[in-house]
Amino acid sequence: MKKLYIFIILSLIIVGVSAAAVCHVRGSNERKLTQLKDQWNNEKQELQTQLDDITTQIEELKNQKNELNSPELDPAVLISRLRSMADMADPDKTGVELSEIVSMGNMPQTNEVLLNQGHTQVREAFFVFLGLRNQGDRSLESIGEYLTSGDNVTLYREQNILQAYGRKIRFRNDPSCVIPTTSRLGLIQTLGGIKTPAAMGLLCQTMQSSTDLEEIMSAGKILLAVDKSTYIKTVLAVCTAVFPNLKNQEQSVLLSFIKDISEEDYKNLLANLILYDVNGKLSLDILRRKVETLGEVALQEAIDAFNHDGTTSLRDKMGILETVKEFIGSNEQVNTMFTGFINGLDGDDKDLFGSAVIMLGARELNHTENKAEKQQQYLNLLSQLNTSENNQSLFGETLRIANDLFNQRIEQGDNFNEDEYMKQLHSSDYIQRMMNNTITYIQNHPESNLGTINSSPF
Repeated sequence: MKKLYIFIILSLIIVGVSAAAVCHVRGSNERKLTQLKDQWNNEKQELQTQLDDITTQIEELKNQKNELNSPELDPAVLISRLRSMADMADPDKTGVELSEIVSMGNMPQTNEVLLNQGHTQVREAFFVFLGLRNQGDRSLESIGEYLTSGDNVTLYREQNILQAYGRKIRFRNDPSCVIPTTSRLGLIQTLGGIKTPAAMGLLCQTMQSSTDLEEIMSAGKILLAVDKSTYIKTVLAVCTAVFPNLKNQEQSVLLSFIKDISEEDYKNLLANLILYDVNGKLSLDILRRKVETLGEVALQEAIDAFNHDGTTSLRDKMGILETVKEFIGSNEQVNTMFTGFINGLDGDDKDLFGSAVIMLGARELNHTENKAEKQQQYLNLLSQLNTSENNQSLFGETLRIANDLFNQRIEQGDNFNEDEYMKQLHSSDYIQRMMNNTITYIQNHPESNLGTINSSPF
């Protein structure tokens, strides 16, 4: 029995020693693996560093090779080529007068010469732009010197001509890229292609110093695409500063640009805009934007513009009424404008403009809520228009049709069949009569500059 106890004790000792040995060996292996892993990571980092250094050296060698073998790619040389290009807007250098090109009859005779000159000009320009872009930040000094020098050439005159006919010229290999019209715009696009912090800094400076709307918007779009949070305040500040110096059409373009950037800044700018330019000409586009965006806040400005001594043309007065059409019937001041305008007309003016304004108010009711209430308001307003019951003029017919339409709408409510009513109206001679009247008026009053008036009924 004693021997058995001794055997058991020895077995336990042996097991314990074995377990301790195993734990020691395992711990030793783990320490060795950790050491090896750290060593491998260090070696990997060293190899990566060496690889990065080699890559940098390769790029430097490539640049050195380009400089040695291609001196024509030096940024200063490229910019000098840009300066030596002919200005396609200068007939002394192109031999083609702008008036000759604009004339539709002369375009076939000048088209081939112009295309050849334009293609050569564009190929040369884009050799310069691509070369500068590939040089990266090394090009910035030369680009900056050109942009601050005031130098600029028109690259492709025909683009301006063809755009007048609704066409745009684009690169065959890049349908999204429109050819820049000037060398400065081309360099602005080049800076956008380089896209380094230094390039963006130069682009920002260029935008801030420019007075050309196309340059400002082109630079602004690039900056916002790269980093909107960083450049949005600067872009908006430049746009706001340049706005008062622009013509009406340019102001409308810039307003759309600002609206896409910031709705709040767009509203603030609109609220402070003056409706008249330095020559006293009313901007209907700005008025329309104000009313559409600010609503009743801008309504008084529209009323004041309508009653302004300088607003004498029927076209402008009708344009103002068009901007406030949603308030016709519900706002007393607008109602006064509406009835006063129509009752102040006579003859051909009343037939055309009076009928058109009645249609204007009628069409607006199709896009409003509480139609029954507004229809009655509009019907009451029509009763204030001066005309005899048997008036056979176009205006008299328009007024009778409008009264009949709204009376039926009110009486029948939801049962009123709009499609059937309009079908009957189109089958009558009223539509043709309105169209003929519009054409005749424009022919007899070419000074009105009307173009066409929307003659679709209601």
